[in-house]
Amino acid sequence: WLKLGAVAPRQIFPVARPTRKASADMGLRQVALLTGLAASWDRNDGFKIGDEIRVEFSGVNFTQLPPTHIRSANYEVLGVDAASGGVAEWKKTSIIGPKESQSEEASACSSCDTDGLLLDVFENAEQTNADNLLFIRQGSSKRILIRMRDGKRLEAPVLGALFETPEQFLLHMKYQDVTKHAPVVRPQKKGAAPAPPPEPELEDSVFNLFAADEEM
Repeated sequence: WLKLGAVAPRQIFPVARPTRKASADMGLRQVALLTGLAASWDRNDGFKIGDEIRVEFSGVNFTQLPPTHIRSANYEVLGVDAASGGVAEWKKTSIIGPKESQSEEASACSSCDTDGLLLDVFENAEQTNADNLLFIRQGSSKRILIRMRDGKRLEAPVLGALFETPEQFLLHMKYQDVTKHAPVVRPQKKGAAPAPPPEPELEDSVFNLFAADEEM
């Protein structure tokens, strides 16, 4: 029995050190975990159901548009492929006319994957009177100017940033980062004939002509 106020001696229990095999297994598990998290991040950083993209239009020098002109082209993601994380279904709603007499034209997607969405958005964003692109997700939004007052167009880098990482585009990318992003590669419309090769320049044609004479 211990006397009152006495402190029992501490007991030290031996701790087994991990073997090399256990350490190696732990390292492999950590690598697998990080790889899984990275893959999950890639899938989660794509578009989500309910995401909206809007291309907004205005007249020459940002003036009012005619009453019959489209004010905005609104896109909503309706389906996402669970395996790839890519868009599987979307719809477009065109807003026509001023607020007091606005009408809507809704259309379902014909090419419903991510490339189909990108191509349709691109075709609207590259129009001369398209001036803003708006991305909306769960109450958060970001609007980017795609037509500068000096005539410079920014839809290619803006769409490149948005379609590469929507979450980063919305929450973390500054305006300068977005506008300096690598421009998006415009998808080819499905069923369309491939673009013909570029015509050779005059100097190349003359060079090839002399080369053919030398072979003869």
